[in-house]
Amino acid sequence: MLTLRKRGVMAKTSAAFPTAVEAVNDGLMHTVEVLIQNQSLSLVVDKGAPKSMGKLPRPPAVDHSTQLYIGGFPSLQDTAGLRPGAFQPFSGCIHEVRLNGELQDLSGALAGPEGVLPGCHTCSVCVHGECVPQDSAYTCLCADGYSGQFCDRQEEPMACSRHHCVFGECRVTETGEPVCHCQPGYSGPTCETELTCEGETLREPLKRQMGHKSCMSSSKILRLECHHTCSSGLCCSATKSRRRKVSFKCSDGSSFSEEVDITVECGCTKCPS
Repeated sequence: MLTLRKRGVMAKTSAAFPTAVEAVNDGLMHTVEVLIQNQSLSLVVDKGAPKSMGKLPRPPAVDHSTQLYIGGFPSLQDTAGLRPGAFQPFSGCIHEVRLNGELQDLSGALAGPEGVLPGCHTCSVCVHGECVPQDSAYTCLCADGYSGQFCDRQEEPMACSRHHCVFGECRVTETGEPVCHCQPGYSGPTCETELTCEGETLREPLKRQMGHKSCMSSSKILRLECHHTCSSGLCCSATKSRRRKVSFKCSDGSSFSEEVDITVECGCTKCPS
């Protein structure tokens, strides 16, 4: 009796079960061939180099009546040759099985065995697509919008084919228009402009909230507001300022004056902790 199991192929004789450590339970399509020469037993997976499974006590009698099990044993089969806990059912995709080069026809047994299905039901490598058997391998039939060997690469929408984003990603709006979504630190229609730590010039009144009353400077104040980005984990903040006395008028009719720091220069500095 020959058996495919989780870790390889076993040959049932009066002795213990020799095993091969060639993995075939990875969800991909494989071919398996067992070579029996006198008392030597070898395993060939995916038409690679034969790997020895050891020697049998005597040459096995393998003919058209030899039982072939893929995935396990019949319920009444004697498994005394197995060490405790050694048997685990095989789960995978076997494209073809050969014994000494002769292809074994398994199609006639597909109606009966439990847990055995025609086709590659375990193929799970296609991320966004369908696994299609092809000779002794497989190919991925990708869903719309995806490509690559495993359908794992998202294709660029047609509307973005002529809309190049230098430092960003092209996306299509609900109206079908391509727009660039820029990486942090870049701006512009095609994300070509690098944002540097430059202050934005503002000329507007200063506002203060003092309890229940709102206060506003009596005149517009010219100043810089630091934003944009810095590299290497630094922060864009004020590097130079000057103090100016500013008069405020409040919503309750009161007024006051105070010294205010007015930013006049921005730069990349260590971020506050």
